[in-house]
Parts: sequence; C-alpha cells; structure tokens
Amino acid sequence: LTGPHVWTIDYPGTEAVAAGVLRLCDVPAALAAEIDGLLPDPAAILPDLIDQAADQLTIPTPTPQLNPPGQTLPNLTTWPDAPQPPSTLSATATIPGVTATATATLRSTHFTINPAPNGPESRGDATTITCPGHGTPYRPNTTPNRSTCAHRFTTPTRDLTVTVTTVWHLTWTSNIDPGGDLGTVTAATTVPYRVQELATTI
Repeated sequence: LTGPHVWTIDYPGTEAVAAGVLRLCDVPAALAAEIDGLLPDPAAILPDLIDQAADQLTIPTPTPQLNPPGQTLPNLTTWPDAPQPPSTLSATATIPGVTATATATLRSTHFTINPAPNGPESRGDATTITCPGHGTPYRPNTTPNRSTCAHRFTTPTRDLTVTVTTVWHLTWTSNIDPGGDLGTVTAATTVPYRVQELATTI
C-alpha cells in the first residue's frame, strides 16, 4: 500500500475503557470539571488577546489643514489643525468567555516647522507647536487672535515644510480584568507650506 491511510479500530465499550481510549463519567459535575481542565486559563490567554486587539487598530495618517491654506504672510497668525474623523478608535479580540478591547484616543498633535532647503533662515525654524487634540480650526470672528496652538512666521518668501505628528494613547479593557495602559503610538506626515511676502504697488 502507498500513500496516507486512516485506520479505525472499533472497541467494545468495556474494552475501550480498559485500553484507556475511553473514560466514562457518570456525574455531571465531574464531567464539567473534566471539560474545564481541557480549556485554557482565561488569565493566561488574556495577554495574547490584548495584543491581537491592539494590532487591529489602524492609526490614521494626519490630514493637516493650515489656515491660511497653502501659504501665509509674515506676522500673520497661522492656525494649524489636523482634524480626525474619529478621535477615539477601538478594536476587540475574543475567544469563548474572554474578550479584550484596545482603545486609542487622540491626545495631541505636534506641528514642526522644518527649515526651508533653499531660502533664508528664520528664528521659527525647527519650532514645534503642540496642540491638544487635533489642533485649532480657524473660525472667522470666533477664533481668538492669540493661542498656544498658533504660529506667526517672520521671514518672508520661503518654501518650507511642516511635519504633523499625532499622538494616540492606548488602553485596554476586558470582561475578566479592569484593564490597563498600553502607552502611546504616533502617526506623521509632512506637507509643503509657503511664507509669501505681500508686495504693494503705489
């Protein structure tokens, strides 16, 4: 004979017990105990479920919206913003009887002004503006003129870039444990921006 084969041996009930391939359990409680002994310990499997839930989280790339859009003027307040459709994300991993949920919450957004590769230096180069949440959207007639989440460029006529980094705080919860802290993760992107001098003709 060649190839894989499956052989089946039929035992009468008493012989199967004697051979050790069958165990009889007449007491339901004892049967439940036998089954529980075959199941994994929920506390032992929980760390793997937490990792699985955290791996399912997809942290979005920031979507910067600088105002004025595209370019600004020297000494004009510029409002950095990176609106995120959801500021809280969650994912769940589960096996029968045990569930773990990982949650990511947007904490802050950092806007770093990179020096212009071809242009004059500015005292604002390498400055990082840190904003709570996603930043401050510009709203005419309502946004304060001064804010910690705003910037004024000083040196005109420069093509530079702004690196936008979002910081997300990760936590976990479970149906068998109150939960805990998973630290932080970040996502970043870099966008072009121009500081343009306003010329007037008299």
